[in-house]
Amino acid sequence: MKLAVDTVELRGLALALLADAEVRDALRVALAAEGGRPHATARQFAGRWSVSVRTVHYWIAQGLPVVRVGRVVRLPLVEGDAWVRGLGENPSQPTRSAPR
Repeated sequence: MKLAVDTVELRGLALALLADAEVRDALRVALAAEGGRPHATARQFAGRWSVSVRTVHYWIAQGLPVVRVGRVVRLPLVEGDAWVRGLGENPSQPTRSAPR
């Protein structure tokens, strides 16, 4: 018998049991599967754009799109990449080229 796991139900469970490593892993899978769009941690996103994690946290404070479930923060790559590319539209921010 195959179990169907609803993302909303999984998020509710994750909020209740975030300290459990298995739940965190299941949450990562659910986030990656959500809409077929991959997500990344701040460290992974920093590596993707060749910037520091501190810069990514600054960008989050400036409006970089994130998905938050409890204390877990993930960055949707498609929306995040578009946001970073748009930094060039703001004269106070440098233009960034596409990730490697």
